[in-house]
Amino acid sequence: MRCREARLEDAVAVLQLFHKLDVESDYMLFEPGERTTTVCEQEAIIRSFTQDTTKRMFVAEDGQQICGLCILQGGSLNRNKHVASLVIGVEKAYWRSGVGSLLMDTILSIAEAAAITRLELTVHSTNARAVKLYQRFGFVIEGERRGSINLEGTRVDEYYMARLSPAVASA
Repeated sequence: MRCREARLEDAVAVLQLFHKLDVESDYMLFEPGERTTTVCEQEAIIRSFTQDTTKRMFVAEDGQQICGLCILQGGSLNRNKHVASLVIGVEKAYWRSGVGSLLMDTILSIAEAAAITRLELTVHSTNARAVKLYQRFGFVIEGERRGSINLEGTRVDEYYMARLSPAVASA
């Protein structure tokens, strides 16, 4: 298992993973069939991530198969360039296999090297596994977005979670 930056030639596999995540997990934002991104558009998205220093996309691979991904999108202004938002998705067959931890380790290293001292994310309050993973990596719940997700007619809350780099957290 390894983690690396997404490349243009990953566009089809990344899009396939997104579609798979949309079907097999209620924790992602898109519902099955709602994502309309084409391969050309996915290539353009990946290209934009390779050309913009505030955005990064990483994939987790098991052999030649992409089984997880992580997107990091940072601020571009002086007042927020130390902050980045984080999205992680892992194929269901790889839950509890260390893929999430591998992606988190990679992102924390990248964030440190890029002087990103605050990482933020939202997570369904019902996604106990993800909440535990994030807490293990130093994220704390800072707030709650009540009823922010409509999941088949039921409103689900999301947690706002963030992690401050150790140097900032101890200051």
